[in-house]
Amino acid sequence: MGVLRPAGQTRSLSHLALQEGFNRPPATGPHHRGFRIGIDASIWFFHAAYGREGENPELRLLFFRCAKLMNTPFLPLFVFDGPLRPNVKRGKRIAKEAHWLTQGMKKIIEVFGYEWRTAPGEAEAELAYLNSIGVIDGVLSDDVDNFLFGATLVIRNPSATLTGNAAAGVLPTTNHTTIFSSHRIETHEDIGLTKGGLVLIGMLAGGDYNKGLEGCGMKVAVGLAKCGFGDSLVEACERMITVQEDGGEDEDGKEELERWLVGWRADVARELASNSMGHLPSKRVALSKALLASNNVPTPPPSVPSSQSSKPKSKSKSKSATAAGSDTFPDLTVLLYYTRPLTSETHRKSARNKLPLAFAREPDLAGIAGICELYFEWGWREMIIKRFKTLLWDGAVCRILRRAVVEADRKVFGDLNAVPSTPRKHRNRDEDACGTPSKMIASHFSSQPSQRRVDSPSSSPMSVSPSKKARNADCVEKEALITKIHATRTHKITDGLLEYRLEIAPAQLVRLVNAGIQGTRQAPEVDDVYAAAAEEEEDEDSDSERSEGEGNKKGKGVKKKKGTTEFADPEEHVRMWMPACMVRLVEPELVAEYEEGLRRKEEKKAGRGKGHKKAAFLETEGQGQEDDRQDEGSCHTARQERSREPQSTEEGRWKKGCGQIEG
Repeated sequence: MGVLRPAGQTRSLSHLALQEGFNRPPATGPHHRGFRIGIDASIWFFHAAYGREGENPELRLLFFRCAKLMNTPFLPLFVFDGPLRPNVKRGKRIAKEAHWLTQGMKKIIEVFGYEWRTAPGEAEAELAYLNSIGVIDGVLSDDVDNFLFGATLVIRNPSATLTGNAAAGVLPTTNHTTIFSSHRIETHEDIGLTKGGLVLIGMLAGGDYNKGLEGCGMKVAVGLAKCGFGDSLVEACERMITVQEDGGEDEDGKEELERWLVGWRADVARELASNSMGHLPSKRVALSKALLASNNVPTPPPSVPSSQSSKPKSKSKSKSATAAGSDTFPDLTVLLYYTRPLTSETHRKSARNKLPLAFAREPDLAGIAGICELYFEWGWREMIIKRFKTLLWDGAVCRILRRAVVEADRKVFGDLNAVPSTPRKHRNRDEDACGTPSKMIASHFSSQPSQRRVDSPSSSPMSVSPSKKARNADCVEKEALITKIHATRTHKITDGLLEYRLEIAPAQLVRLVNAGIQGTRQAPEVDDVYAAAAEEEEDEDSDSERSEGEGNKKGKGVKKKKGTTEFADPEEHVRMWMPACMVRLVEPELVAEYEEGLRRKEEKKAGRGKGHKKAAFLETEGQGQEDDRQDEGSCHTARQERSREPQSTEEGRWKKGCGQIEG
């Protein structure tokens, strides 16, 4: 709805996830340390249809988007449409079968550690319900229709190709989007609309399920909503209609609502004819008469559920019912879609929906590698690891930092001195100690049992003694993930949040990824192996967007000759920007070391400034004394040489001069 545009606020997605998620003060104890964001899977299915050439282009787009969500502490919940959703939406008949991408997408969601649910009916309504009760913090959507179902915060999809985004103007970066809140919509001086008002606008001006009331434009619909007619309409629906778990209709409630609507229509028609409240652009007498005509249309008889009647309905009854429904405003079926939708609040038959949403799982690096090997033509070992360097390492480190803080939060009530940490060299040498950071990474970020027990590279058991293997394993476990902090910055991509430039040793991440690659794909024997990875630059959701403004160059292979390629060392250290608020909690020692280095540099710089004149004077004086000594030595040498030669008048004067100098 364009009418809501003034209430939109432009924000960085990173800033939102950190300030409203990770840094949110806990209410009574440890919290999720992330922003719980709900996503309608059907919208992503629609976007995936535009995937370009290559193997499984639709799943590839979904994969890149899931990878992008790792880069900030978002905790996604994907909701799929259920079997009881409406039959028609946006003028098209909806198939009841699951989308053909559903199974593949669920696999991708699970290996990334995200949550998913299947709604009883509309995913859009289920997400709004979960948002209204605080299970999720916001809904990511292409539009703002979630507010009609009761959502409190909607985040617009940041894609520049969306019509609404193009109309709103250019965003600062690709990491920015527009955010709407129900509170701001209701309190904004230019809008002032409630949920009831938005529902009425959707009924009058048209929405997903109807074309609206003929002759009623957006300005008239907004004016009637500001008169309060939408609030009274929604309140009556919620009070009179009971939602049936099987998706059936409350016929008694509908009859009661029909009787109430007679008076409601009369009130709306009276306002259209008089504009007594002054919210309409002008009087609408013709529209008032058309609305009053709905009171004269006979109410269609209650429909009998198919399970209770074996007789098919006659064609004449079907036509009369359709005609009555089209001439009556509001259409009760459409009205109940908005006001009494089928959600997990009333429908709890799904066993999965009964489980609490813990948001406790982390990305499975081995599983992600396995997905790439299964679905994508670039899914061979060297190319997977090469691409993960730019596609996945930033997100993996961000999730590791978050997990370290979550684990520390759980212990804070028992040990106030508990400090989270990523792997550090020669720390916690006790073999019996549990929960050391490298073990935490192997435990939470890999599904491979061998990696969960001990994170060590594969080696021949016959060539290494048991004691030596234990020492080597201990050494690997204590290897530092974050080795150094190099710089700081505040950048527009995060709305000015402080970030640290970290140096990362990805050896453990590489081993976790390698463990999930089965070797079913081999490097293609073609002239250009990069043809298998061309979609990285083509896909709008690739990691190239993520690196905007960072000054990073992608770690690309060096192409020597046609048909040959070199790959960089996968365990080579990489640098990346990470939020300072996360790094300070996890690596306070490294932060202190970096800040101490900055302090010393400032002191050294300040010292050069204060003593500059004195140092320059001493340097000049010392140079002058050195020149005198050199002159004295030169004269002495000259005297020795010239004492052996006949002296001319000029030579005598020169010697006399040297003697004066010497004296």
